[in-house]
Amino acid sequence: MSLVDKIKDFSLKEEIEKLKELFQSFYQNYKDANSEKIRLIDIFIVFSGIILVLQLIYMLTNGLDPMNSLIAGLISCIGSITLLVCLRLHVNPKTKLPENSTEQIYIEFFVASLILFFVCINFVG
Repeated sequence: MSLVDKIKDFSLKEEIEKLKELFQSFYQNYKDANSEKIRLIDIFIVFSGIILVLQLIYMLTNGLDPMNSLIAGLISCIGSITLLVCLRLHVNPKTKLPENSTEQIYIEFFVASLILFFVCINFVG
């Protein structure tokens, strides 16, 4: 089969339907395998990642004019993502350590987040 024949047989609608089925099955498996708490943590991780990318785009397009603010924002996003991934690992029943209580996990996350944001605020100026 030549390349021209493959191009003639290509149907964009079929490929879009295959992708749609793939994403629907992925989402259904993800939804069945994870609790609502973990899904909320994942949404916040994605949100922090989007904010990080937006800050990087701003930095590339406009330069490093308020440098301390940009660096503090990047550190805040990266630190938040790191803390959220750790929280997700500790909250997930599959990877949770038995000696840690749920309250202790959330208090540690809260205190670490406060420290992170105080550091970022002090770095701004």
